[in-house]
Amino acid sequence: PKPGRASGGSAPGLTCSVYSGDWDAMPKFAAMTPEDTQTVASIGLPSKYARERVGHRYTGMIRLPADAVYQFALTSDDGSRLFVGDSLVVDHDGLHSSETKLGVAALGAGWHPITVEWFNKTGGADLSVKVGPVGGELAPVPAESLSH
Repeated sequence: PKPGRASGGSAPGLTCSVYSGDWDAMPKFAAMTPEDTQTVASIGLPSKYARERVGHRYTGMIRLPADAVYQFALTSDDGSRLFVGDSLVVDHDGLHSSETKLGVAALGAGWHPITVEWFNKTGGADLSVKVGPVGGELAPVPAESLSH
């Protein structure tokens, strides 16, 4: 497995950068200037999120408890991607209704860089991430396992 780091970021939660745009596929957020940046406790949208033509980029660190092959479940409406370090683990790009796509990564215990990107064109909006060892139960990432 890819080894984890002994320590995470200096503050709890993740950095969430917010972008405005009209996309049919995932833009290159890293090359864009966000309209807003905030710290969030988890990866996801507030209930009844209704903003259209928007994108979010969540960055920080995730702590995993043990060496394992982890499965990540990325649910989104519209497109999304999940990276651990520089590796694309789940690619769920494009315009679609709320769907879940799975990906796996062999990761060691400790802290790993994580990036989740998401955009909404129009209509419904959804984003969530669950994780667990392959063959085990998938659950939302606990707030105490995220830092930036």
